Amino acid sequence: MNILIQNAHVLLFEPAFEVKRTDVYVSGSLIASIGQPPTPGFIPDKTLDGRGKLLMPGLVNCHTHLYMTVMRNYADDLSFGEWLFERIMPTEDLITPEDAYW
Repeated sequence: MNILIQNAHVLLFEPAFEVKRTDVYVSGSLIASIGQPPTPGFIPDKTLDGRGKLLMPGLVNCHTHLYMTVMRNYADDLSFGEWLFERIMPTEDLITPEDAYW
């Protein structure tokens, strides 16, 4: 499916960080082009009005404490300081890198 998003404020990172009002062309699940149609024959199956909208990359949280899921509900009845410094951090010190991996 081809989608055209017209007149959106697009957050760009290349060649420099800027917000530019432009069109975005999507083909399938990929952004095919920004500003100009990817090919002369690009025909959108759907056109969206982007006026007043900001189009930007998705935010990705690369900060994770996945290994801490094994400690879920451990000492939940404590204050944050007591929970973190007296229970969680000492328990984390017992976890090896291999434990965290698995």
